[in-house]
Amino acid sequence: MSLVQAAAEITIDADPDEVWNAITLCEQAHRWWGLADGDLDQVAREVTVQTGSASFYRLWIDQVEAPRLLEFTSSYLGVTPTTVVRWRLDPRPGSGVRVQIRELLGEQEQPASARLAGELWQLRLTMLRHVLEHTPVPSLPPDIVLSRALAGPGWRPLHPSNLVGWLPVSGPELPPRWFYVIDSEGARPFPIVGWRSHYDDRLGIEIQVQPDGPSTRADLSISESDGVVLLTVRHTGWAELPTDTEIRLELRSRFLATWRLAIRHGALPEVQR
Repeated sequence: MSLVQAAAEITIDADPDEVWNAITLCEQAHRWWGLADGDLDQVAREVTVQTGSASFYRLWIDQVEAPRLLEFTSSYLGVTPTTVVRWRLDPRPGSGVRVQIRELLGEQEQPASARLAGELWQLRLTMLRHVLEHTPVPSLPPDIVLSRALAGPGWRPLHPSNLVGWLPVSGPELPPRWFYVIDSEGARPFPIVGWRSHYDDRLGIEIQVQPDGPSTRADLSISESDGVVLLTVRHTGWAELPTDTEIRLELRSRFLATWRLAIRHGALPEVQR
């Protein structure tokens, strides 16, 4: 069985040495990742990157070829199975530096885990680019926004009689009590604390993602664009959750995977699923 791989890539309009230093020097890591207790530029060095009050990564530097290649072994919280992370910097004359990340996960990891790891690295790279290009850094995580074209005329996915056929919710009646995130760990329920519907074209759901934090809000709508009828979800409130950025990113990524599957099913009449 081959190793599962996560990937991320971005192009940064900056000097190669500037990009390399931002990645490897501990005094710069906090600007885009976390607080590091050492530089990532010496083979065999062990470095801890604190990404929040309750989250950190322990790294062991395996290979350094400045300013083009960095490889390290990584362990989240110092106890999870290790992964191997490889960075490649490819200078592009006149167009900046292309930064590629490949993370090799274990053989037993599910594709959903690789997708989550890739999304986390992509968001970190986005932060790195904003820092180096001196552009405003966005709040993290960003909103979830997904759309899908409805498959047939007359299909009304937001009608109460159709919702429970594709939306991952449960309860004895509408409004439901629970929203389910479904991933490789199974189905996990999150309390629904608000539910507002407007005929068959709009639905707002407030979901309690963390027990002591504010609720997040998912707004679903039916709209038309260029003659195509779309089912759209916009799930907001991730940046306001009172927890570490890494935990917010992971929660958001798991909800993103669930929404992708849900609206794909929601766009299809039940007889076509």
